[in-house]
Amino acid sequence: MRNDRENRRAAREMAAGPERERKNGPDQERKSGPDREKFERELDRLMGSDEILKMQTFAQHSGNNTLQHVRNVAWRSFYLAERLGWSIDEKALARGAILHDYYLYNIREE
Repeated sequence: MRNDRENRRAAREMAAGPERERKNGPDQERKSGPDREKFERELDRLMGSDEILKMQTFAQHSGNNTLQHVRNVAWRSFYLAERLGWSIDEKALARGAILHDYYLYNIREE
């Protein structure tokens, strides 16, 4: 059983996204699963929105801001789909992860 420290380390590794190489290495064949480039393009498109970037002004879990949190959710979700070889809609995954906490702050502004 992993302790809290190991769990936090594992979570950070999952959230690192494209900056980390897969454990099976770059020379090994990729198993079928999600399209990383398609996911990254949609994530970049969403992160280019001024409305989405406002999320960095709101505090979130563990000292992160909301933008960091939703980006971590996106990459952790993609990582799981990739590791498990799931067939997913990459655009929907990116949108769902980035927007899952967005409504909380629009309501508060009104």
